[in-house]
Amino acid sequence: MYAYVRNNPTTLNDPSGLDPPVQAGVGDPNAVAWTEWGDEPESSTGAIENWTGEDPQTVQVQAQQAQQKTDTVTFTEYKGEDWFNPAGHIGVSVDGSPGVGYTDKNSSDDIKAFLGEKVPGDVRPIKQGREIQKDDEGKDMTVTMHVTHDEADHMRQFIAKTKASPRSYQRGHNNCSEWAADVAHAGGIKVPRDMYPSDLIRDLRKAAGSPP
Repeated sequence: MYAYVRNNPTTLNDPSGLDPPVQAGVGDPNAVAWTEWGDEPESSTGAIENWTGEDPQTVQVQAQQAQQKTDTVTFTEYKGEDWFNPAGHIGVSVDGSPGVGYTDKNSSDDIKAFLGEKVPGDVRPIKQGREIQKDDEGKDMTVTMHVTHDEADHMRQFIAKTKASPRSYQRGHNNCSEWAADVAHAGGIKVPRDMYPSDLIRDLRKAAGSPP
């Protein structure tokens, strides 16, 4: 007689007998009160709060996927192109995007930057074909780390923010290596703000669990 309310007429109701039930719980019909179609169910056990109308199982799967490290970020050290840049340069590529690095905005400021003066900074693309620095074993000074989609987004947002509002560039402070470390920090990667690209690559390799 009460099959349409799952034999629970005191908790579940369907006055018209025509509307399908709405259930927020999965596998527990008593987790919420069944109401007329379109009405937000009210919690009867306190097991589900702030119900949004989404299937909790779907929400759980989405949360799990968000925590999966499906994206990547790659840090690469490049050789210095001029005599006033012996320490080289470091670039960052988030999930396969073109690599970018932090440097002085105007080439006319190269000498000033080399001498340690503060000059306007800028996020610039890495030149195609730029030579990658090698480590003592002859391997490329590069490291790729797996991150979640949210972590990758945070790094992309930091890069975009710096591009839109760049800070000053200085050889010994806010240089390419320290900026790359800040990108890593935005994605939850904990490494020192090394002044030299080679030191940062080694620390990133340690953070990734790879030999430095």
